[in-house]
Order: sequence, then structure tokens, then C-alpha cells
Amino acid sequence: MTSATSGTFATCDICWNNSTLDELKKCYTDVYKMQYESSIRDEYMMNHTLEHLLECVEKEYQKAIPIIKFEE
Repeated sequence: MTSATSGTFATCDICWNNSTLDELKKCYTDVYKMQYESSIRDEYMMNHTLEHLLECVEKEYQKAIPIIKFEE
């Protein structure tokens, strides 16, 4: 899954659409940690902080929630 402005995401569409925000944040945190540990060995710098990544996940998740209009 990708976002036009936020890069590549760590889950497929099925997992993204069937997970809670907390589940997605845990998944992305785990992937970030694995990438960070790998980058230390490769002397590669991470482009974004974990906080930034989780903010992007939350924004994308909020966009995907359908807006429910209640009749008065």
C-alpha cells in the first residue's frame, strides 16, 4: 500500500482494511525497529522518526474511515 505523499506502507490492503489503528501502529513500529536495526549494520540513516511514521499512519487511517451522516 502506498500514499502519494507518504511513501510505501508496511501492510497490504487486506490487513490495512481489517485492522484497528492500534494494530497498525504496532505493525509499523515493529517494521520500523527491524529497519532501524538493519540500518545500523549497513550504516544507513533513517529518513523519518518513528513518531513521524506513526503520525502518517494515523492520518491515512483517518482518511479511510467513512464519514457517517446522521439525520436529525
